[in-house]
Amino acid sequence: MNLVPFAAQAHLPDAARLLTQRQEACCAADPALPAVGDAAAVIQALLAKPRSAAVAAIEAGRLCGYTIGNLETAPAVRGRSAWTYAGGQAIAPGQDPGLYADMYAHIFPQWLEQGAFSHYAMVPAADQAALGAWFALGFGMEQVHAIRETAPADQPAPSYVRIATPADLDLLKPIIHLIAHHQVLAPCWGANLPEADADRVEGWAEVLADETCTTFMALDDEGKAAGFLMLSPADPGLMVPERCIGLDVAATRPDLRGRGIMQAMTRGALDHAYRAGYTHMLTDWRSTNLLSSRAWPRLGFRPTHYRLTRRIDEKILWAR
Repeated sequence: MNLVPFAAQAHLPDAARLLTQRQEACCAADPALPAVGDAAAVIQALLAKPRSAAVAAIEAGRLCGYTIGNLETAPAVRGRSAWTYAGGQAIAPGQDPGLYADMYAHIFPQWLEQGAFSHYAMVPAADQAALGAWFALGFGMEQVHAIRETAPADQPAPSYVRIATPADLDLLKPIIHLIAHHQVLAPCWGANLPEADADRVEGWAEVLADETCTTFMALDDEGKAAGFLMLSPADPGLMVPERCIGLDVAATRPDLRGRGIMQAMTRGALDHAYRAGYTHMLTDWRSTNLLSSRAWPRLGFRPTHYRLTRRIDEKILWAR
């Protein structure tokens, strides 16, 4: 097996075939996922991202696999990080999944020199062989991406659930930080930067004014905000079918959990999306957020992809 730089002119047609085959296997496991469409365009888009690198695995003149990696520098919480996204890797059917490890070892070291010690891989939930290969490399699950069908409500929404308007910002302010403040706790331990709370208020003002977004809110007996759930259109891709809406954020006040508030808001959101012509709804959550990891599957969401992560010891740059 030879690992060589990925050359679009020579390797793109076969890489597109491998990606198509992988997506077909994912669709067989969950028909909600879309066909790949133009696989070559998906690969070219990843290659065109700034600071990309790619490797092709060749045996007997045949492309057996490829991996595309991308260095990201913008996210404030993650800092510099290296990624292989959905569509950024595939191997031939029947190929030893250990090839993923060989390709990872071939292209990711370059980014250590650029300060990217956090590595991420987006892997289909149905591809157990690939998951095993990434887990063997020391990667662990961080984020779950899941989908379900929309559906009309089988009963009217309770009176305490309604759609929020821009005038509700002050009412929502006491609870819009619930997710971030919950995720700093064990076993999630997700950092909430000091400036994030102020930015979040500004962001919610924009969301409530955005006509493409829909926010459901629940009220308690005193008319105070008890919970929220926000929807926005999702861009189609390997993980997102046509006519799909995203459930971006949702939370219930801690003192009111267990009363069916999230179930009522979700039921209303599914009905609203169904009547708006959406066939599917997707969401994602930290696998270490125990509340989310238990609630969303109970509400019908099926995992389709996992974001895996590995943190490299920075001392590797000098402790040799």
